[in-house]
Amino acid sequence: MMDRATGRPRGFGFVTMSSPEEAQKAIDASIGKSVDGRALTVNIAKPREERAPGGGDRRQYSGERSRY
Repeated sequence: MMDRATGRPRGFGFVTMSSPEEAQKAIDASIGKSVDGRALTVNIAKPREERAPGGGDRRQYSGERSRY
């Protein structure tokens, strides 16, 4: 996965396995391993959670500035 803004790798990716058993074997084999000095973390992907449109909990900009 590449970062759209920087074009640099984001440090994660997705792999599809042919069976849940094969996926679990890969997870078990990666525990305690590292690549290029970085520890691996392997998880089973879950569906994205629904988010509020527009980025969620952002405050509305009123256009007014406070003057001190």
